[in-house]
Amino acid sequence: MDGNQTRQSLFVTIIMLYINYMKIIFALLSIIPFSLWAQKDTAIKSNLSFGITLKNHLPINNFKRTYSYGIGGAIIGELKITQKFSFILNPGYFKYLFNKKITGISGSTDYFLLLGGAKYYPGKKVYVRGESGVGIKTSKFGKESAFAYSGGAGLYVTKNIDVEMEYTKGNGTSFAPENIGLNAAYTFYSNRRTKGTHTLP
Repeated sequence: MDGNQTRQSLFVTIIMLYINYMKIIFALLSIIPFSLWAQKDTAIKSNLSFGITLKNHLPINNFKRTYSYGIGGAIIGELKITQKFSFILNPGYFKYLFNKKITGISGSTDYFLLLGGAKYYPGKKVYVRGESGVGIKTSKFGKESAFAYSGGAGLYVTKNIDVEMEYTKGNGTSFAPENIGLNAAYTFYSNRRTKGTHTLP
C-alpha cells in the first residue's frame, strides 16, 4: 500500500469513527426527556462563558507502557442554549512524559486537542459532557494528527469553580493516548446576569 492509499485509508477510518461516536452522543441525548431540557428555560440574555482548566492525565492500558503522566490545560467556551444544555469548544495543550523505566527514553511529547461537543446539567451543580475532534502530536519522533474524543462528569463547588473526572482517547497509529484525568476549572461569565446559572433551580 503506497503513501496516498495509507492516508486515504486513515482519513476514511477517522471519518467513520467520528460518525459512529456522534451517533452514540446523539442517541444518548435523544433519550433525555425534552421536558427536562425545557424546564424553566427562560431566555438568558448573556449566555456565553469562558473558563480555564488545569488537567492531570494518568495514562492507562497500552498508553501507560510508553508514558507515565500527562499535564496540560485548556480554554473552554460554553454557549448555553437552555439552562440545562450547552454547546462547548475545548482546545487544549498537553505534555506527556515518557515512562523512562520501561522505554529508557527521557523527555516528553506535546499534544494539542481541538474538541467540541455538548454539555448537559442533570442537577443543580452536576454536569456531564461529551466531545470529539482532532488530536495533534508533535515530538522528536515526528508528527501525527488523528481523531480524538473525550467525556467527563463534574461538580461545581462554587459558582465559578468546578472539578471533573474525565476520560480521553486518541486514535492515532504511532500515538494513541488513553487517559483518565482529574481536572479543576475556573469560569468567567460575560456579565453579572449570567452568574450563578450553574446553580440550577
